[in-house]
Amino acid sequence: RDRTPTRDEDDVERRTLLHLLSAFGTTAALPPGTVDTVFAGVRRSLDDRLENDLTDWEQSAWEYAQVIWTASPGTLIGDLAADLLRLGRLLDRDLPQSVREGLLRVSAQLGTYMAIELGDTGNPRSAWRAWRTARRAADSSGDRELAVWVRGREVCRAYSEGQPATAINTLLDDTFRLAENAPYVGLTAAYSTRARILAFQGEATQAKSALRDLAELYERLPDRVISDRITAFGAPEDYLWLGQGYVFALLGDVRRTDHAVENALALLPEERQGTKANLHLIQALALVRDRDLTHGLQHALTAARSSPTSAPRRALIDTIVKSLPDRSRDLPLAHDLRTLTSL
Repeated sequence: RDRTPTRDEDDVERRTLLHLLSAFGTTAALPPGTVDTVFAGVRRSLDDRLENDLTDWEQSAWEYAQVIWTASPGTLIGDLAADLLRLGRLLDRDLPQSVREGLLRVSAQLGTYMAIELGDTGNPRSAWRAWRTARRAADSSGDRELAVWVRGREVCRAYSEGQPATAINTLLDDTFRLAENAPYVGLTAAYSTRARILAFQGEATQAKSALRDLAELYERLPDRVISDRITAFGAPEDYLWLGQGYVFALLGDVRRTDHAVENALALLPEERQGTKANLHLIQALALVRDRDLTHGLQHALTAARSSPTSAPRRALIDTIVKSLPDRSRDLPLAHDLRTLTSL
């Protein structure tokens, strides 16, 4: 593109260069987007071909999908913000329809990861705005499977972040309606969340029926989904066991919880330490629901301290504390556990 940078762009790039120079010789982390701004002039001279390369953006989204479950909560926010800003500028342009739809797919994925990160770091209102944008981007892309995936992830997080059951059920209805019973990976989170809600409400028969629906879905999922053990688009067998363990824990069935958790742990990749902590918290929840309070609280504390706090872990800890009899909520172990949710 034959154009001269504006004065504002020059000012931004000059300030960015000063930040970069001041960081030399120190251990200071560069602000998100700093290196991108340094290379802005080069990109302009290349007519933004690097940014317009849809394949590169899809690869970037895939890389995020591999680290979202293994990175410490909140560490991806800066990079995601910088990439979403760049995507927004691209989508403001007159693009071929296929390119626009591809960039919208990437935006929906990155928006989902941003919503997860914001929820994990205790920013529910910002997370809700990110979810809304991710949903709209997925819908506008025309990719129904992606739209169901975004909603499935959102409904799971809505449960973890303590949203009202009515709001979660509305999201569930929307997810199931959009999927039309197709074997989409997003439905695994939807069925699992529905089972948890029913179990928490004490509807044991209906909760177990929802688990059967989840198991039947797994029989129809594509191999690429079952075999994907690390990215956000996978639903390996350990997810199925985790879903079952969570429900049986809420129902206070220690034996069936332990069976499900042990099966999940045997299949779990070493990288997913956060999921491992969640599984041990599920075991602790079953013990507390079964009134084995001392062992349950000790197990919960050990698990909670083994991994940084995230929205799902806060939800599990909160459920464990709320499952204690009133007279036991002032126990030192219970106090220590509550303290962890405020970190």
